[in-house]
Amino acid sequence: MTTRSEMTDNDVSPYYWIPASIAACFMFVYTLVHAAMLTDGFLTTCKQYRTEIIKYVRASGNMVKAIQGRISCAAVYDFMDYLHEDISYERRREDKINTAATLVIALITSWICVVLWIAVAIINIRQSRASRKVRL
Repeated sequence: MTTRSEMTDNDVSPYYWIPASIAACFMFVYTLVHAAMLTDGFLTTCKQYRTEIIKYVRASGNMVKAIQGRISCAAVYDFMDYLHEDISYERRREDKINTAATLVIALITSWICVVLWIAVAIINIRQSRASRKVRL
């Protein structure tokens, strides 16, 4: 095993990996909290919208069970898009907003960011461990 005493322009400083690891771990925790809050808000809003739909359609019996248990959150958001029209918004725009699609895309991308930040953190931690001998 040989060690290099000089660093070339293409090498990354061994002292880079520890701050990068700390920053990556911080961003992982931050995006994890963000994704968890977004998911909780999505599900809580869906639950509240379900009770609003039951009130608006004056559901009873099996219809309440169907709305509470069988309809997906995407369908619930679609119902609410049509039940609660924003008049000032509708004057400026002719088509409807697909709230369910935008919220599901936000959920998916936030959890993808969590996975990517944990991958970045793992890579940085491995590189900092590999450069330990050079730092000493």
